[in-house]
Amino acid sequence: MLVIETSPDDVLASRFAVSPVGETARLLTSLTRGPGPDTALLRRLRSSFEPIARTPEVRLLSYLHGPGSGADFAAPPPESMAQSIFQDAAAIAAASPSTVRTELELLRAHRSPPAELSDVLADPALPARVADAVLAVWHAVVEPEWPRIFTVLQRDVRFRAERLSRDGWGAALAGIHKRLTWNNGEIAVSRFPDSRIRLDGRGLLFIPSVFVAPGVALTTDAPWQPSITYPARGIGTLSEGAAEPLESLSRLLGPTRAQIVSLLSEPASTTQLGVLTGVSLSGISGHLGVLRDAGLITRERAGRSVLYRLTPIGETLHGAARAHTGDSRPGVP
Repeated sequence: MLVIETSPDDVLASRFAVSPVGETARLLTSLTRGPGPDTALLRRLRSSFEPIARTPEVRLLSYLHGPGSGADFAAPPPESMAQSIFQDAAAIAAASPSTVRTELELLRAHRSPPAELSDVLADPALPARVADAVLAVWHAVVEPEWPRIFTVLQRDVRFRAERLSRDGWGAALAGIHKRLTWNNGEIAVSRFPDSRIRLDGRGLLFIPSVFVAPGVALTTDAPWQPSITYPARGIGTLSEGAAEPLESLSRLLGPTRAQIVSLLSEPASTTQLGVLTGVSLSGISGHLGVLRDAGLITRERAGRSVLYRLTPIGETLHGAARAHTGDSRPGVP
C-alpha cells in the first residue's frame, strides 16, 4: 500500500485540473491494447483511430505511454481546469533534455523500444516530435468528442469541490475511488507497492479522467507535482451519445425534459446540458423554463455561471422513476 503524508499546507496547495494530453495518452493506450470495453463512445473513437493506427506518430506515442510505466514528459500534469491541448504540446516541446534522458532510461528498463524507433528516440528534437504526434492524434481522434468529455470532467470537479468545501477532505476523497482512503492526514492507495511519500507542501493534483477506469494512476516522481488520476463521475452519459431518459419519466415529461431531469441529478449549466443532450441552447433554455415553472428545477449563480439543479420535488420525481424502472413498461400498473 502506498501512503501519502499530508499537512495543512498540502491541503491548501492541492487542486483539481483537466488534462487533454493525459486523456489522449490513456485513450491511445486503451485503443492499442486490444478489444477492450465495447461502448458506443469507444466504437466511435476506434473508428476515428483506425486510419492513423499504423502511423509513425502512433507508434512513438504507444511506446512512450504504455502499457505499464510511461514517460511523464510526454504527458505532463496540467496547470488548470482551462488547460488546452496546445498548452500541453508546448509543455512537451519545452521538456528539459535531462528529464527526457532520465525518463527514457527508466522506460527502457521496463521495455525495450522497437528498432524502428531507435533513431527517433535519440533525436535531440524528440520533445518537439512528441508534441507534434500528440496534436496529430488529438485532432484525428479526441477533438470531435472533447466538448462532451470535457463537460463530464468539469461536472465531476464541481461535484468534488462542493463536497470538499462542505464536508472536508475526508468526504471528498472517500468518494473518488474505492482504493483511496483518508485517515488522520494520510491518503492510502491500495494495490501499489508499500512505500510512504511526504508531500512537503507541494499539495496533490487531482485529475478526473474518462479513460483511466477502472483503476487510478499516480505520478509521484520529480519534477512533477504529485498527482492522482481517477475515474470521473458521469462517464455513462458518454456511452450511447446521450443519457437515456427513464421510460416512465419520458412518458410524463417528454424524452428531452426527462433527459434533462436525469442529468440534473448533479448541477449543470445550459451549455453543459446542450453538449450532453445535443439540443441547441435555445431549445435547452425553453425546456428549462418549463421545468422551472413546474417547480422541478431551480437555478443559482456560481461565479460566472448559472447552474440548474433539481428541487426537492424534482429529486423525489426522479428518484421514484428510478425506483420503478423495472415496471415502467406501458400497461404495467
